[in-house]
Amino acid sequence: MITQPAVPGLVRPAIAVLAVALALGGCGQGSQPGGQSPSSQGSLSASSASARNSSEIATQVIDWYIPATGAELANGALFLGRMKAYRQNALATCMAQYGFTLSRVSAEVIAANFADNGDFPDLQWIKSNSAFSQQDLHPPTAQPGKGATSAPGAAEQADLKRCLSSTKDPFAEVDTAGKALQEQWSNIWQKIQISPDVMAKQKGFTTCVQKEGVPADHAGDFGHFLVWVDSQAMSASSPQGVAAVDKKWAPVFVRCAGETVALREKLQLAAKKTFVQEHYQQIQALTASSAAAVAKADAENAG
Repeated sequence: MITQPAVPGLVRPAIAVLAVALALGGCGQGSQPGGQSPSSQGSLSASSASARNSSEIATQVIDWYIPATGAELANGALFLGRMKAYRQNALATCMAQYGFTLSRVSAEVIAANFADNGDFPDLQWIKSNSAFSQQDLHPPTAQPGKGATSAPGAAEQADLKRCLSSTKDPFAEVDTAGKALQEQWSNIWQKIQISPDVMAKQKGFTTCVQKEGVPADHAGDFGHFLVWVDSQAMSASSPQGVAAVDKKWAPVFVRCAGETVALREKLQLAAKKTFVQEHYQQIQALTASSAAAVAKADAENAG
């Protein structure tokens, strides 16, 4: 319930323009005026498609490591999906050589099941779906009589270790550099979320959910409220029961959290703009290396 699906949201124009600039490696390399031959038109078309893809990756990278809103985090989760899917699928490919079958995943599925409703809730998604998570919309079907899978045997553990040590992760250096920026950004947005103005708005959230019947010890902030809603869902005896819990409490959360989230996002977006400007060179290097990592991962998958 705390984890919700990620859906690409709108990107603020200033950040979008910056992402394009980063993806294209700066300005001053545009096309020259005048007519174009058919062959050059084809080249420009392919180049434009590549530029759009690079721009999308750059924006996802920025939104993953430096999110300011729930919609941005959802967009950034698409990059998280790329990294995790590559790692899992590369491991599955390696293990297949030793006769073991590991599950494969898609970047889209990983992205759709990640978000942070406590720190970066995407109220528009929650409102549109009357749910807190993609899993609540499509709960897994129970399989009666199927026991838990057994732990890996000695041979499988040995091969897993061998595959983990031999698989080259094109995203490793990207993630290390991104996390360094992410840690610095976390110090900023966390301070915003406990600032006096935001905390004053949050008192309105507390009063609002308590009027709806939420116990006082679970009404103080988003996290405690969501844990309480989770407990209600876990008590449901069927997927329909879980859906009913969401249908009841998702609109309450949207209505009661609205003013707090609006203020958080306003302050965080302003802080993000400054942060990106101050760390422009680092982010330029990060987006460039990310594009290269994605290209390498895609080439391996194509092969």
